[in-house]
Amino acid sequence: MPFTLQGPPEMDNASSSQKNLINDKRASSNKYIELARTYELPAAVKLKLDADVQQAQAIAIVITLLAGAIITLTSILGGIDSMEEQGSSGWKVFRILMWIGIICDVGEAFVCIFAIKMCTELPVLALELEMELLDENEGGALERAERDAHYGPRLVTDRYLLLESVGMSRFYRVVDRLVIGLLVVASVFSFVTLFYWVLHTQTIVVAGVILVAFVIVVAIVLAVFAISMGLGRKRSKRSV
Repeated sequence: MPFTLQGPPEMDNASSSQKNLINDKRASSNKYIELARTYELPAAVKLKLDADVQQAQAIAIVITLLAGAIITLTSILGGIDSMEEQGSSGWKVFRILMWIGIICDVGEAFVCIFAIKMCTELPVLALELEMELLDENEGGALERAERDAHYGPRLVTDRYLLLESVGMSRFYRVVDRLVIGLLVVASVFSFVTLFYWVLHTQTIVVAGVILVAFVIVVAIVLAVFAISMGLGRKRSKRSV
């Protein structure tokens, strides 16, 4: 009867467990690589991000040009102040309006930049969130299932909840509303500054004509702003 030398059963078991561990690590690594190569944001999230980025870019460009126009007045005002020993109360009010307008314009530009930064970083944050959920332990699977279950009508119709579901900060809604709020404040001070400048440097007739044009333009801008914020839009009857 032939005699075969066999090792202890513990060695065979250890070798088998090591192979399983290596295979599990390879499978996990392949899942990460495949996710990094193929991951895409949901179409609804892409639409919201693209809209916010384009709007913030347009607002930043316009508000920067407006700030440049007001800053140009500072050099003119410097020449006027040099010709007068003491500035009149009218010019003091103008300087206050002018600098508040400049500060609001610059602040609005920076808020737009940060809003764009948050939107452009979201795809990477969403990918990191998905990679964290790839740890197929029980908690990760339950978290993924719970999140997918809430991906319903209410989430889709609420633009902020939609972004938060893929990793956006819950304070982004504050930033988004600040973009509009600062735009209104900056525009008000900028337009008032420009009109105040015309009123104090032109004759009464010229200033009156410009006032009429100013009122018409402001009325048009306010009407278009109200429409852009949802006035006249058909609301969905679906309850969320």
